[in-house]
Amino acid sequence: MDRGKLVLDYSINNSDSRLSNAATVNLRGGILELAGNAGAPTSETALSLTMVRAHSTLSLLSNGGQTVTLNLTSGLVRAVSTGVVNFATNDPANAVFTVGGGAANNSAGILGGWATYNGDRWATRNGSNQIVAHAGTVQNDKQLWTAADHVIIDGATTGLVQTGEISSLILDSGS
Repeated sequence: MDRGKLVLDYSINNSDSRLSNAATVNLRGGILELAGNAGAPTSETALSLTMVRAHSTLSLLSNGGQTVTLNLTSGLVRAVSTGVVNFATNDPANAVFTVGGGAANNSAGILGGWATYNGDRWATRNGSNQIVAHAGTVQNDKQLWTAADHVIIDGATTGLVQTGEISSLILDSGS
């Protein structure tokens, strides 16, 4: 997909495969959206997803509380250093991004600075090979921060910084 928006709509016909199970999906900017069915879970499979360049969004939209699953059997690939992706959903409890191989978490426990979840959290690969939001560490006391923390500030901060570095910082409030 090269820029623009492509919506794969499963609301009426939930049984057809919109993507080839043997194909690599290339994202070169834009939005790829899978809109689920309201009466039954929706599942789509592709060989892999490659971020080629620019900012892309891969969106799973649950309809009526049904699960929407995208299975990438060979996994997730970042082809060049300019490709970034946001894994987005309207219902994190009913959106499943499953990857069979490819990109793994870095030493900081996230896929990397090139992958976010719902635009405000780092994307991480869990033990079930699903892409989910990294929980981070909600910690407003700067004195308790450590180098391994993905710190989330959600209120007024206190204390003095005791470490020279942290993994990342997310501001969840106007503080």
